[in-house]
Amino acid sequence: MIGIPLLFFIGCSFLLARIDLKDHRLPNSLVAFTTIGFLGLQHLFVTTNDFKFLVIGTSYFAIFLLMWLISKGAIGLGDVKFSFVCGLVIGSYEPNLWLINIWVMFALSALLVVPRLLCRQLSLGDRIAFGPFMAVATSLLSLNSLTSLGT
Repeated sequence: MIGIPLLFFIGCSFLLARIDLKDHRLPNSLVAFTTIGFLGLQHLFVTTNDFKFLVIGTSYFAIFLLMWLISKGAIGLGDVKFSFVCGLVIGSYEPNLWLINIWVMFALSALLVVPRLLCRQLSLGDRIAFGPFMAVATSLLSLNSLTSLGT
């Protein structure tokens, strides 16, 4: 039962990733649905008095907002909003890996973007969809906790 909120997040985040790849945007309505749905399912299926996941979610939002401000929009506002639910998820399942999760997001994107830059398929000014990297990193690291629990 503890995995139901995570499975909901994975389903929604991969839908968001697909939209981001196609349109280079993360719709507010779907990001909000994912956040509210995850929080609701978390409340129903996970009984805990530990609200560390809310702190991590808020921290993710603040970190990504700061990156958006510093990068002058190189990171999209959709990514900033999506970061909140990614932080909630990693904070719920692997709170000690919250910083590693951010690193993995950027490492995954670098693994795919740098070769394309070197082959001149992309230039430095091109936009890439970052939502898929956020979804994959958060999902994989969070799924790790379920496999270690045996649920």
